[in-house]
Amino acid sequence: MRESYLLPTAEPFFLPGGKTGVLLIHGFTGTPKEMRWMGEYLNKKGLTVLGVRLFGHASRPEDMLRARWWDWVASLEDGLNMLKGCTSDQSVAGLSMGGILSLIAAAHYPVKCAIAISTPYALPPDPRLKFLKIFQFFYPRVPKGESDFHNKDAEKDHVDYPYFPTRSILQLQALLQEMTRGLASIKIPVLLIQSHADHGIPAESMNRIYEELGTKQKETLWVEDSGHVIVREPEREKAFKATFDFISRCTGK
Repeated sequence: MRESYLLPTAEPFFLPGGKTGVLLIHGFTGTPKEMRWMGEYLNKKGLTVLGVRLFGHASRPEDMLRARWWDWVASLEDGLNMLKGCTSDQSVAGLSMGGILSLIAAAHYPVKCAIAISTPYALPPDPRLKFLKIFQFFYPRVPKGESDFHNKDAEKDHVDYPYFPTRSILQLQALLQEMTRGLASIKIPVLLIQSHADHGIPAESMNRIYEELGTKQKETLWVEDSGHVIVREPEREKAFKATFDFISRCTGK
C-alpha cells in the first residue's frame, strides 16, 4: 500500500449530523486538523460538518508553489457544493486565511452566515512586501516568527508547514484584495472573533473588517487568553459556543 501523500493527522474530515451544514476552513500553511476540535463540538450540537483541505496544503510546502489564490477559492466552492448534497443550508467558518475565504463566500455564495476568526484585513506592514515579486527568486522561504500559542500541549501536536513559501505570500495578498473588494456587498450575518494576544494579526484588523461590512447583522467577540490559533487555545470553547449560537440564530434552528 502506498504511503499517504498527506501529513499524518492532517486529513480533511466529514462529520454527518443534521440538515444544517457548516464548512470549516483552516489557515495559511495550516491543515484541517486546526479546525477538528471545533468541528467535533459543532457536530455534537447536531450540525453536519466538513473540514476542507485547501489546495497545496497538508502535504509538502513545495505544493503551495503551484497554488494561485483562485485555487483556494475553488477549494471553498468544492466544500460548499459537497455540503449542499447532504444539508438544507450551509454556513462557513474559518481561521485566518480561512476567515478570508469565509468572507469571500459571504460575498459571492448563497450561505446563511459567516464566521471569521483571527482574520487579517491586510498583511502586516513590511517594507519588503513591495519587492516580493523579485525576492521570491532569491528568498523562496520566509521563516515563521515565534509561536504565540498559550496551549502548549496543542502547540506540540500542531501540524503545519515550517515556513511560508514566499511566492505563496503574493497569492495571499491577492486573496486579501479579493476579500476587501467584496466586504461592502456582504448582506448576510457575520461574526468576527479575534484575540487581543494575537501576535500576527493587528487588533485593528477586526475593526476595519467590521466597519466595511455591508451587512447590518454583524457581531464581534474578543478573547484574551489565546494566540492566533484560537480554535486550539484555552478559550476555544467560548469561540465554539459563540459560533454555534450564531449559526442557530441565523438558521432559526
